[in-house]
Amino acid sequence: MADEKSPNPSASGAASAAPAESSATLGQFISDARKQRGLSADDVTNQTRIPARYIKMIESDSYSLISDQLYLLPFLRRYAAFLGLDAEDVASRFIRDVQHAETNVVRISEPITMIAHKSNRWRYVVAGLTIAVLAVLLADLAWRRIALLRNAFAPASAPSAAAEVTPSAQPALTPEPAPSQSRGTTGAGP
Repeated sequence: MADEKSPNPSASGAASAAPAESSATLGQFISDARKQRGLSADDVTNQTRIPARYIKMIESDSYSLISDQLYLLPFLRRYAAFLGLDAEDVASRFIRDVQHAETNVVRISEPITMIAHKSNRWRYVVAGLTIAVLAVLLADLAWRRIALLRNAFAPASAPSAAAEVTPSAQPALTPEPAPSQSRGTTGAGP
């Protein structure tokens, strides 16, 4: 408990660790400060009430395990103050690290080669020809259907010349005389 009351030894440790800040990550820096004070991660969790998973994330620099890294900022400040470190310096370094990590994601080590855009001219030609052939087939089908319907209704509306019968072409039928019957005479004689 004597360590908690006298922040000066920690502050001098932080001052001597300032040059090491550039080579060590923020998580390593905080983990080293905790170990110098002789504290375990469970001790920090119990005394600061910071969840153990956040302590592990901070000390391992695994900020991507949380969707919004800036959510860790109040816990980081509390952790730094508990260890006797300058909370604002630790917070600004954390923000720089997070921003640096986000900009590195955008950078690509190798350029992306773009595939040349192929001309779709042949697609348009094939599509146009297909539409033209379909239009011709539909027109032919419609023409044949109309012709069929005209022929179906043509004999009913006007008889054709071949169907007409001329009287001179047919022999005249004359009715045969009916046998005459007289009342008194019969064909058989008495």
